[in-house]
Amino acid sequence: MYIKRDLEDNIKHYLDFKEMIAVIGPRQAGKTTLVNKCLDDLQNKKINRISFEDLDILKKFETDIKAFIIEFIEGYEIVFIDEVQYAKSSGKNLKYIYDTIKKVKIIISGSSATELSLNSIKYLVGRVFVFELYTLSFNEYLQFKNKKLFKIYQKGHLSDIYLEEINKVLKDYLCFGGYPRIALMNKKEDKKIVLKNIYNTYLLKEIKEILEYRDTHLLDTLIRNLAVQMGGMVNYNDLSARTGIPYKKLKEQLAILEKTFICSFALNYHTNKKIELSKSPKIYFFDIGLRNFILDNFSINMEGNILENFIYIQMLIAGIHPKFWRTRTKAEVDFILEKQGKAIPIEIKTKILRNTVSKAMRSFIKRYKPDQAFFVSLDYVNKTDIDTTEVRFLTFMDFLLFIVN
Repeated sequence: MYIKRDLEDNIKHYLDFKEMIAVIGPRQAGKTTLVNKCLDDLQNKKINRISFEDLDILKKFETDIKAFIIEFIEGYEIVFIDEVQYAKSSGKNLKYIYDTIKKVKIIISGSSATELSLNSIKYLVGRVFVFELYTLSFNEYLQFKNKKLFKIYQKGHLSDIYLEEINKVLKDYLCFGGYPRIALMNKKEDKKIVLKNIYNTYLLKEIKEILEYRDTHLLDTLIRNLAVQMGGMVNYNDLSARTGIPYKKLKEQLAILEKTFICSFALNYHTNKKIELSKSPKIYFFDIGLRNFILDNFSINMEGNILENFIYIQMLIAGIHPKFWRTRTKAEVDFILEKQGKAIPIEIKTKILRNTVSKAMRSFIKRYKPDQAFFVSLDYVNKTDIDTTEVRFLTFMDFLLFIVN
């Protein structure tokens, strides 16, 4: 069963452009399914679909690109190359194909942003549009699970009875995450087995085979430590001591986790960008269900760090890269959005006391004088003003509508 993805319309739009299309994202996020759906909807097009998981095809691509073009490219209008990260010479050869064969649309997909950026994208500047496909956003998940409820949600502010229904779906999403295969399943044990398979495949294929990193035990230890402190700041020295990974190597492994779509790191907002980059980031997971599997803990009570991670990833999927704000006195605002040169502060709360504005938020407002500020919770809606700043209290669902519009 196909789950409609928001990215589908974008990809279809750019099929008529001459540039290549690259779709990257986590393993089993649905990249191959998405591209194939876009191609299936085309009519009267000569399409060739190949995968570099086929070692014979991969070898031909890497050893004799001219013969590869004759066999797999010429005579087609569109060629889809899946799992392109397996090719070590992908960038140069794809550039050669693009510059040599003018009337063929090339689409590539891969699960490792590291490999694609190092071996492909850097050779294809000006020749490729890159799209990131993550696991299902909550909007996509809700639409698949309950189309009527999704339509009601799209209309705006929800009554309590419908908000309660959506929060039930949200709890399931926060428990098992947004991998498409998970959304298709109903039994909890089946979902856990799928998450186990995704994680083990990640370590064996993404890390061992593609990145040729052999010490997966250390990386697994690091991931498990990060899962415990999700939503917290990364203390490099403490993390190095707990995992036994030297400081320099630790930073390399954290970069691997980000480029392979396991973890994401939010920067500490500062008007001085050099200071911003020097401060410790906060750690989040691209998929909460995978994080819960890593900890073997699926007892979700809408904890603050779970909800914070949820909002962070929904913003990331929407193309927003939020930061956070923390002072030397440890006053902290969960997220800062930068929009048209202005900073928008956001705090995530499980429950909110009526119109209560935290000291940290007041401190940020006093210093930066934003036009808007947000408190996001499960069920409270209101607004107030602090000086010239409009402070809005929104439910999670109302806030999701805000970030996608």
